[in-house]
Amino acid sequence: INMISYLEKIGYGPQEPILFSDSISENISFGRTFSNDNILSMIKKVNLEDEIKLFGKGSDKELEIKGGAVSGGQRHRISLARALISDPELVILDDFTSSLDAKCEKIVLDNLENMLNDKISILITRNRQLLEKATVVIILDDGKIVDMGSARELAVRSPLYRVLAGGKS
Repeated sequence: INMISYLEKIGYGPQEPILFSDSISENISFGRTFSNDNILSMIKKVNLEDEIKLFGKGSDKELEIKGGAVSGGQRHRISLARALISDPELVILDDFTSSLDAKCEKIVLDNLENMLNDKISILITRNRQLLEKATVVIILDDGKIVDMGSARELAVRSPLYRVLAGGKS
């Protein structure tokens, strides 16, 4: 197995995004070659287009160390764009909606649903909207699987699920 080809099939968006002191475009492409149109299309899909226009240099805006000068939500969306731009077969996203406001979250989730439609997706989240769309929800407690099933099934039988998904136990 060619490790580079293998890794190109995986898109990962970590809970704590790591950005570099480089342009937004370079942070998204992450050393790979993509057309400017592909980068701008992904920026639009993660709902960064209007905010980037305010930076003056658009996607050529240079970021400070660790993504300084952009908000937590913008960092997550740049990281999400990086994870998805190569159209990977497997997508792993860790708590990527935690720093998005409700309006931005809705736009991103609507676009994401289309982008993930034909992919294997592992979403680590407490976001009820995402959980309800999942085929299988796996509940971990102290690193161990304690229950699994659809969101509907777990809402009925699992007090822990109801607490983790923002409901009542």
